[in-house]
Amino acid sequence: MISFQISEMRCGHCASAIGAAIGSVDKGARVEVSLRDRRVRVSSRATQAELVGAIATAGHTAKAVEAGLPRAQKPAGGCCCGRAESAVDLRPTGSPPRGPCCG
Repeated sequence: MISFQISEMRCGHCASAIGAAIGSVDKGARVEVSLRDRRVRVSSRATQAELVGAIATAGHTAKAVEAGLPRAQKPAGGCCCGRAESAVDLRPTGSPPRGPCCG
């Protein structure tokens, strides 16, 4: 698995966009998201560079990290809505979101 720190990931909408972006380069990828830690763990056939590029296309900056590193500090500002969700539902690419993030 590859772990990424994504400091600006703050809500379920962000996580869904990142999951969809990863799915665009590897439909069989397994994605685990921790909004609290702003971490994404990916098990994929895609290369790290492909995953970073896909995440960048979704509007986020992914930094590869080792497991066990300290949690990211909360960044100033936020995503499109500024809400932080506690749970994330990453459905397959093209599935409707579980609920509105910015509504």
